[in-house]
Amino acid sequence: MFLLSPCASDKKLGAISLGSFLSSPQKTKVGNDIRLVYTEGSVCSDKKTKIQTILTLKCKPGDLESAPVLRSVSSDGCVYEMEWYTAAACVLSKVQGDDCRVEDPQAGFSFDLSPLSKADGGFYNLTSDHYDYYINVCGPVKAASCPENAGACQSEKSSWSLGEANSRLSYYDGLIQLTYSNGSQYNNKGHTLRSTLISFLCDPEAGAGKPEFQIDNVWYQSLHEVDRLPAYASVGHLSLLACFTTYIMKKFKYHSLFR
Repeated sequence: MFLLSPCASDKKLGAISLGSFLSSPQKTKVGNDIRLVYTEGSVCSDKKTKIQTILTLKCKPGDLESAPVLRSVSSDGCVYEMEWYTAAACVLSKVQGDDCRVEDPQAGFSFDLSPLSKADGGFYNLTSDHYDYYINVCGPVKAASCPENAGACQSEKSSWSLGEANSRLSYYDGLIQLTYSNGSQYNNKGHTLRSTLISFLCDPEAGAGKPEFQIDNVWYQSLHEVDRLPAYASVGHLSLLACFTTYIMKKFKYHSLFR
C-alpha cells in the first residue's frame, strides 16, 4: 500500500483507489494524534460518491517498523478508517544527556559521541581569517596559550576561551548539540562572555568527520561539527537506522512514513 495514494485490491473490481493525499495533516481535537485524510478515490457503489480514507497516526515511542492497521469500512464502502502506531507521531521534545551521550526517547535511539573527544587535551584545528580555532568534544583543549578548561579556543597573538568544556549534549528533532559557555569576556560595554555552539549532523559519507566554521560575530562564536553518527550510536545494529531516521524525521517530518 502506497500512503501517498492508498489502494485496495478486489478480486472482482481489481485495484481500487482509496484516495489521494490532497490536504495537510491535522491534529485531532482530543489528544495528540495526527489525522491524514485521503480523498478523491474510486467511485463508490452509489456511482456518485468517491472513496475517502482517514488515517490516524498515534504516538508509540521507539516504534518505526509497524504498519498501519485497517479499523473499519463503512457499510457503503465509501469510508476507510486506519490507525498507525509510530514514533514519528510523537510530540518532539528537547532532552539533555551527560557524559557525551544523549537519548532520543521517542525513536528509542542512544547516541554516544565520546569517541570524538580528544584525550589529554587534544583538539581539532580550524583556521578562519587570521585566527586559529582549537576545539575538543566533551573535553578541554590544551593548545597554544588557551585558557585553562576551555572547550574551544580562539588564538592569534593572544588566546581567548570560547566557553568552558563540558559533556552535556542536547537533542531535538534529529539534531545533537554541545554548548560551551562562560568563556573570555568581549571588550564591549556589557563584557559579554564568549560561547560556542557545536551541532552534530548525520552524514553517512563523512567518516569521523571534521568541524566546519559557520559564523563569528561580536557576540557569538559558532562551530559546526559534521560527523558520521552511525559509528558512535550505541545501539548496535540500529546505529545506521538511527542516522537515517533522525535525518529523515528532521528534514521531511511525516514524509518518512511514505513508501
